[in-house]
Amino acid sequence: MPEATQPHDSFIPNFCGGRAVLRVILCVELVAVLLALSGALGASSLWPRLFLLSLYLQWIGLASCAALCLARPWLERLPSRAAVWASFGLLQAVTLVISEIAYRVSESNDLGNIAFSDSHLMFLLRNLLICVIVSAVMLRYLYIQHVRDAQLRAGAQARFVALQARMRPHFLFNSLNSIAALISINPAAAEEMVEDLADLFRASLNTMERTVELAREIEITRMYVNIEKARLGERLRTVWQVDDELLALPVPILTLQPLVENAVYHGIEQLPGGGEICIRVCREDDSLVFQVDNPLPPSQKPSRGQRIALDNITQRLRLMFGAAASVELARGESQHRVRLMMPIRGEQDETGHRRRRASGTPAPGAYGR
Repeated sequence: MPEATQPHDSFIPNFCGGRAVLRVILCVELVAVLLALSGALGASSLWPRLFLLSLYLQWIGLASCAALCLARPWLERLPSRAAVWASFGLLQAVTLVISEIAYRVSESNDLGNIAFSDSHLMFLLRNLLICVIVSAVMLRYLYIQHVRDAQLRAGAQARFVALQARMRPHFLFNSLNSIAALISINPAAAEEMVEDLADLFRASLNTMERTVELAREIEITRMYVNIEKARLGERLRTVWQVDDELLALPVPILTLQPLVENAVYHGIEQLPGGGEICIRVCREDDSLVFQVDNPLPPSQKPSRGQRIALDNITQRLRLMFGAAASVELARGESQHRVRLMMPIRGEQDETGHRRRRASGTPAPGAYGR
């Protein structure tokens, strides 16, 4: 086992939650049934023995959950090996205390012939030995499960970073192509466009964050739109419909911008008269929705480049949100729509409202025009 484990990476489950406690109750009851069946052949003594064993073992199980719950903040600060031994010793102590109480109660109420037929010392030693075996198996299982989950998370993180890295050069190359096309038409505008692009990449490409606030993602998208407007002029028109209450929500970086980029390159740029891109960001139940509508030239077929960008976004969303996220396409004769949905997982302050960034967040209404 590794010598150190970060507080947020403890392999000890949170036994303060109802789901973990319920699992412990079910496992303990199964053990009680097995012990009752192994020690009683007559139906007359089976049910009383099962009742007393269930009561006794459930007290041990619930007391162990309570002890691990209370000790969790302390255990998370310990190295992994020390946390194992501390948890192991804690479980033995709980078993010893509950066993002593149970034996005294059983003896005073003349229940020894039904529940506990051993001598005092043998009863305690037997229970501690059972606890040693069960605790060792449980802690080993939890550690192996923790290592497996950590490996899966590391693999998912590496894949996510690779997908995100593929998206950024794609954005860069397309932006450079736009600048190159503008140089011969309007050198002054091309120079200004380079400066805008430098500001954009200083803000977006030099960060390793997986998520940014929605306001920041919209800002990145608007900078991209401004770069394309310098090349396309009045052919490119955009309409923004954004709920200001959502601006502080975290979203995967470079999620909205590629959708708009596809709308420009596979829609507006192919039309001699250009067209209008409608960008809508709203909330539907517990999901955040990105919807981008753009016109299409007649009889245009979906291109491979457009499909690669959407596949990239879809894979990144699945790595972060699983099946809770989706990307839907709707294509008509002259109109294309992409609709992206992801669960809302924002942090809240003590009043229950979404927290906004202290600086750098645009004022309400900035994107609603």
